[in-house]
Amino acid sequence: DNASYGLLYNLYCDRELGLGLVPQFVYDMQSAFYPTQELQYGVPLDTRHSYTKDDWEMFCAAIASPSTQSMFVNDLANWIDQTPTNRPFGDLFDANTGDYADVSFGARPVVGGMFSILALKDAPSSGYYTPLS
Repeated sequence: DNASYGLLYNLYCDRELGLGLVPQFVYDMQSAFYPTQELQYGVPLDTRHSYTKDDWEMFCAAIASPSTQSMFVNDLANWIDQTPTNRPFGDLFDANTGDYADVSFGARPVVGGMFSILALKDAPSSGYYTPLS
């Protein structure tokens, strides 16, 4: 459906593991597309709702062009700065309003995705990935 989309956060695994299964033009296409879907606090997960997940956004940021990466990081920083809450850092919120979703996603281990950019800096030459021959 040409009127729908979803964050391609799973492309991150291809880059992290150095598999090269996904051609560069797909990454380039996503980097050009995401800014067209940007709301005040990020890019929605998909076309069903304006909810987003900060870990998924950071996986997308890690494999995006420098300008798109900055967009994702800046939007997330603005959300953290501008939305008051007394709840622990959560991973599911409305990219348009900044409000948390109706379900409580707080202090979950998925927020480790915040480190995806740093983790990718050493991949795949980190020695943890050995290509199959």
